[in-house]
Amino acid sequence: MRKTLLVVTFLCIALGLSAAAHATPIFYSAILAGSNEVPPNASMGTGTAFFTLNGNSLQIKETFSGLSLPPSAGHIHCCAGP
Repeated sequence: MRKTLLVVTFLCIALGLSAAAHATPIFYSAILAGSNEVPPNASMGTGTAFFTLNGNSLQIKETFSGLSLPPSAGHIHCCAGP
């Protein structure tokens, strides 16, 4: 009985600690334009992108216009200065 009580107590403590661990969302935004590229270019395509990083989850909402062809791919550059 005492061993069972000890195991149940340990599990309750472990579950209580794990429930408290969560990430605070981080928000980023970007203006998409040829003039913001390195080197800048004369692209007529423009847009905006909003990023929400929540733990290991990344949500992206973007809008764009002025492209000469339909979009076919995209990528994100990480970890570089402005």
